[in-house]
Amino acid sequence: MNLIKFLNQVKDINNLIIAKRHEQDDLIKEPLRAPEMNPDRVQTSTKNLTEERNLKIAEIEMEIEEQIQGLLAIKRKVSKTIDLLEDYNERSILNLRYVQLKSYDEICEILYLSERSVFNYRAKGISNLEKICSDLQ
Repeated sequence: MNLIKFLNQVKDINNLIIAKRHEQDDLIKEPLRAPEMNPDRVQTSTKNLTEERNLKIAEIEMEIEEQIQGLLAIKRKVSKTIDLLEDYNERSILNLRYVQLKSYDEICEILYLSERSVFNYRAKGISNLEKICSDLQ
């Protein structure tokens, strides 16, 4: 198992949800086009365009809900894995970074640690977690 890839799944799914929300917002904000007036084709009514757009918005909402459920499941898995660490600072930093998706600056402020300390605890935590996970396999 690639631990960093595993830990970054939360961020990846979160980014996918954000992208889907932007897609949905764009559809909601998009003005309806007037029906085409092409004599060779059947005219599409504004009502049909509205229905199509609303269906697409609802479809995206369902996709977002599925992704959120997946995100929660991955967060629980990542959090349980991080909880295997004995050191409080290592656990806290990895949890803040990979579950709560905090920036390094935010972590420094929350834990009252220097950036160097945060990076050191993070590196040590990942190393220790890799050992723990390899021992469990």
